[in-house]
Amino acid sequence: MTKTKRARPDGSPRLAPTPKTNNINKELIAMLHINSSSGKTALSHINNKQSPWITERAHHIFGYELSIAKDNSSDPYWRPHPFFSWVLTNNADNILLDALAQCCPVFPSIGYKGVPFAYLTPPPSGSINAVAYVVIGHDSIGMLRAVGCNYESTHRSQQPSADFFGGFDLLTRKDDKAEYIKTEACSRMTSNEVGCLEQMQYESRKYGTMPVVLVALDKESGPHFAIDTAVIKPWGSCNSSYEFAGEIL
Repeated sequence: MTKTKRARPDGSPRLAPTPKTNNINKELIAMLHINSSSGKTALSHINNKQSPWITERAHHIFGYELSIAKDNSSDPYWRPHPFFSWVLTNNADNILLDALAQCCPVFPSIGYKGVPFAYLTPPPSGSINAVAYVVIGHDSIGMLRAVGCNYESTHRSQQPSADFFGGFDLLTRKDDKAEYIKTEACSRMTSNEVGCLEQMQYESRKYGTMPVVLVALDKESGPHFAIDTAVIKPWGSCNSSYEFAGEIL
């Protein structure tokens, strides 16, 4: 039996590729706040099992790319995205979905017959330049962890830390943690990720949602980025009585 998949846009994912150069842009806009408690595994063990990021995982770009990575196809057209291959290799798919549910709370856009047509994430701050950042990786003792933030962005640059989670654990204030997360993520970006994020910011402003920047830290193969909009698109609803054809007087 042959498996079929929905076609990727333009034959490839819109998500940012693995960095190929060291052309790091240090002027990228970034984030200011964090919406999680201090301590290890800040985004794990949260009560979000009914979030559409989890229940509708087949209908958003991140869940879709996870399914491609799970298939492990030899077809070059369906080659897994490096970020999602890393996620599966490190058994981080559940913590990734938990992080999306925490940092990108979605609300339904209701279509015909009261059925959700799409789920979007209005920026919690109300700002059009809000971005959600999620960083996943292993700390110095090998524990898999994820941290994130989703507040209004600012300009900031610095050299990336050699021990991301070690530096994070030294912080106590929300503002400081958020500043740390966004600057650490942005300082690892190449021009490829910068361009992808700028495109996603443009799309997000049109549709009233947020861009999402996912980063997997790996000392040997990373960092790996995946960047797209916080949108979940189920099959939608219909009501043929609203269809129209005719002259507009």
